Amino acid sequence: MNGKVNLSTFDGSHAFLFAADIKGDSLVYGVFKSGKSYITDWYGVADSSATLKDPDQITSTVTNTLFDFSLPNQKGDTVSWNDLDLQDKVVIIELMGTWCPNCMDASNALSILNKPFSKDELEVIPVLFGR
Repeated sequence: MNGKVNLSTFDGSHAFLFAADIKGDSLVYGVFKSGKSYITDWYGVADSSATLKDPDQITSTVTNTLFDFSLPNQKGDTVSWNDLDLQDKVVIIELMGTWCPNCMDASNALSILNKPFSKDELEVIPVLFGR
């Protein structure tokens, strides 16, 4: 808006800001700020040949081996894939940081997604990283 672009995000630890002026098809006088003190210049130029990858092709498995894990639960007991009743269920493994606001938003969205399904159909397994 008004010949300027501002992009910002927060990764749970650091705030990031990309700001620049728009001049024709270019971004000029760009500045990138991170945390309390990091700052550097940047610029951008339009590339009419740029393309986005097919989102269905950018993530894949490396092997066909079965997924398995052994992790502590909230009580400190070790839980593995085989300890859970997951037969014939769609399983979503949610990797998240307890300190990460984007992760918490995703967790809330998965909670809403999970509501219309019975426990026999869908299981969301959160794997949390705390500080």
